[in-house]
Amino acid sequence: MRCKLEDTTIDNSGRIVYKYVRYKRLSDADPWEVKDLWTTVIDNNKAELVEENQRIVKLIFPVSTFAEWNANQFNVDSKLTCSYKNIHKSRNINSLSFDSTLTVEQENKRNLIEFKRKYEVYANHVGMIRKYYKDLAIDNFDTLNIKSGKEIFMEITNFGE
Repeated sequence: MRCKLEDTTIDNSGRIVYKYVRYKRLSDADPWEVKDLWTTVIDNNKAELVEENQRIVKLIFPVSTFAEWNANQFNVDSKLTCSYKNIHKSRNINSLSFDSTLTVEQENKRNLIEFKRKYEVYANHVGMIRKYYKDLAIDNFDTLNIKSGKEIFMEITNFGE
């Protein structure tokens, strides 16, 4: 997967909207093909992303360990309370160094029938550099006995091109 901010436009509220294009390919030898187009806007104290026709609040400002927000406040999905942790932490991912990152905690739940762990890591002046998404139906607290679910793990491999 490759993601690029490629263009801007003005929405009907007069805000600058960034066009966020996602590309995919099956192998390193294949050419990149457009998968879909999302949009993002920074409005007042929120960074919003429209993904698959759902507006999601990805970040709020100012960044603080005391901040909490509902990522789904503009859509019909269940409330998703997010918060920050590891603010200004330096990280190395895939031989890339980032001097200031933060983690957006989205969900961390494990019980008899479900295991949900979701977070995203953002680097200053880069954007999202890691995504961890696990939403599994399990049996009797056993995370190896998966009935159904979805797992997504993404990490940055390059940026700035």
